[in-house]
Amino acid sequence: MIKGQHLRTPECIAKQLMSLRSPETRAKLVASHMGKHATPEARAKIAAWHTGTHLSPETKAKLSDINKHRSPEWQSKLMAARCTPEARERTRTLHKGKHLTPETKAKISMANKGQPSWNKGNHYSLETKAKIGAISKERWANPECRAKMTMAIKQACNTPEWREKQMNKRLSPEAKHKISIAHQGKTLSPEHKAKISAKGKGRHPSAETIAKRAAANKGQHRTSEAIANMIKGVSHKQTKPEKIVEIVLNEVCPKEYKYVGSDGSVVLNHCVPDFINMNHEKKAIEVFGEYWHGLKVTGRTREQEEIQRLNKYAEVGFDCLIIWESETKKPDLQSVKERIKAFRKMKHSENQPYLI
Repeated sequence: MIKGQHLRTPECIAKQLMSLRSPETRAKLVASHMGKHATPEARAKIAAWHTGTHLSPETKAKLSDINKHRSPEWQSKLMAARCTPEARERTRTLHKGKHLTPETKAKISMANKGQPSWNKGNHYSLETKAKIGAISKERWANPECRAKMTMAIKQACNTPEWREKQMNKRLSPEAKHKISIAHQGKTLSPEHKAKISAKGKGRHPSAETIAKRAAANKGQHRTSEAIANMIKGVSHKQTKPEKIVEIVLNEVCPKEYKYVGSDGSVVLNHCVPDFINMNHEKKAIEVFGEYWHGLKVTGRTREQEEIQRLNKYAEVGFDCLIIWESETKKPDLQSVKERIKAFRKMKHSENQPYLI
């Protein structure tokens, strides 16, 4: 018989468990081991002793039940012992260079499926959040670490399973509200904007991607409240053509129209007008840019784009005047003034599109 093998028989293990049941015996053992640390040779022997041994399901269940009934004081002591700088360094050194096999990862994944996250319901303190933020920034500043993280994200996002999951993913209203609150008041730095712009230049979605997006969004319409919130969240400034039209409006019909194109306060049939009538008349004015309302972006001709927008307003009983960016570039702006005067005299069209 191998030395010490008799100590691992079921009868011997049962006797040992019986002797450890009394609180007095446990207290004596704890007191006797207090402050003692096993030598590297002893740890190696213990590791070799346990190598190849597996706990039975019954033993695992017993250990799990015992740990569930541990006192909060005991759990806090254990966590304090594990979280010391020395313990963290030992754990880091022990696991450095080791990688889990795909089989082990699959086992862990299957074991955790359907189980709540270990940190569910826990909330980090402001100090902990600050520490996590500082560590993340330090890691991201390291080019090697950033390259590794970028490569890992790219590999994870290029799998068909991930793409399928993202296509079928829909955020709950609560999650959307949390994300909105978290991003409120935050603005990107000029350097960050420049990087995003440079990264996106020359990149165009494939025909297949465009078709998938169209299929996913088909039949889905944003509410007026959602459109207003989206416009408020985007840093949108009044454009130069809109400013010119506003000057002409103040000259031709002062205090009749108000600019509402950047605050999202007025949404009519999923459309955000640039100017709205303030004299209780159902009239709105839109200023169209040549690029964003042109054939390349919308796929519609100039006349088709006008009719499509006018019909949108007509469905909710509004008349609309559309002024194009090219009209505001003329020195005298006479044509813009004449069109605004004609629109001002026009009677309500009773939901019929009005083309000037």
